[in-house]
This record gives sequence, structure tokens and C-alpha cells, in this order.
Amino acid sequence: MIALPTLERFVRRAEHARAQRAGTNCELCGAKMSEQHRHVVDKTARRLLCACTACVIAFDGDVPGRFRTVPDRRRVKRDASIDATVLDALAVPVGLAFFFRSSTLARWVAVFPSVAGPTEAELPDEAWAALEARSALARELPSDIEALLVRRTRDGKCAGYIVPVDECYELIALLRRHWRGIDGGDDARRVIAEVFVHLDERCGGVA
Repeated sequence: MIALPTLERFVRRAEHARAQRAGTNCELCGAKMSEQHRHVVDKTARRLLCACTACVIAFDGDVPGRFRTVPDRRRVKRDASIDATVLDALAVPVGLAFFFRSSTLARWVAVFPSVAGPTEAELPDEAWAALEARSALARELPSDIEALLVRRTRDGKCAGYIVPVDECYELIALLRRHWRGIDGGDDARRVIAEVFVHLDERCGGVA
């Protein structure tokens, strides 16, 4: 596994977007927009772009071409098929990871937080095929814009959620600010726990 410069740029953009003041410009058309805005994925460059309302609408849905709007942040689904067996088969080496299908690479990739920043790895085809066979949400996951975010706690409990991909990168950016030592430390684990509590609340409580 290697830390990719493109992912570093992805995370820096997420960090920068949160710190920007109102009145920033759309990275697609240059129009002024507010601090609270959505994102469009540049599938070719594999990066997020801050987008105004007009551009969000223009690239929303399964449109052909280079750009595609990331779904609204309220769209979160719990994947009840995720368990320790699935994560072992996917070779998840840490307690947190997310998976998405890159249309440019035509394959599934995994991203893990680490002391060096985001780390990307190719997924075993057989393992992902097995997950798709048991998970309808994984089978329906749209390329580039949504991801399967998973967590395994120290007691072995597992959870999986379908979330917009920009939330995953912003979580990694948040973890980088709290990361201590090799495994992240207590502060990073607290941040992860709070994020997943919030995801459960958005899904209507723990199943």
C-alpha cells in the first residue's frame, strides 16, 4: 500500500474547504458561493471540487462526462451485512476504512487513515465479489460519488455505512489533526466514535 499524492491533495482540499469564509468561488465556473456548499467529483483527476448550486444541478445524477455531483450529505444508509468475516476478507488492516469504485481506474479501491496520511490499496477481486453477493447496498453503490465506510472496534464489533465520498475524505482530514502515535491514539478513536454515533442518529438509531 502507498500513500498517494492525489489523495493528499484530496484531503488538503477538504481541510481548506472547511476553513474558507463565505464568498468563496466555485471551482468549476468561478461564481461566488457560500461557505455551506456541495462538491462535484472530477473523475479524471480523481479530486473533489467545491461547486455552486448551478454546477451541482448541472452535474447531478448519472450524467456522462468528466464531472459528477456528490449526493446530498443527508443520504446515509447502514449496511447490516458488514461483519468481521467481511472485513477480514477485504484485508482491512485497521479499525477504519472506506471503499469506492473508481470509474477511471475501473476497479474498487480502499482508503485507510494512517500516521502518514491517507493510504490507498487495491481490493482483492474475490473478496469484493463475495461482499457484493451478500450486500445489496454494495452492489448498488454508484462509482466515484459514494463509499462504503466501515469501522471495527477493539471488541470486534463492526459497522458499515453508505455515505457520500466527500464525508469520508473530510473524516480523514479530521483524523489527521488528532492523530498521535502509530495507531492514532485516544483522540483519534474518540473522533471516530463520535462520527459513528452521528451516523447512527442520521439512520434513525442503532439497529
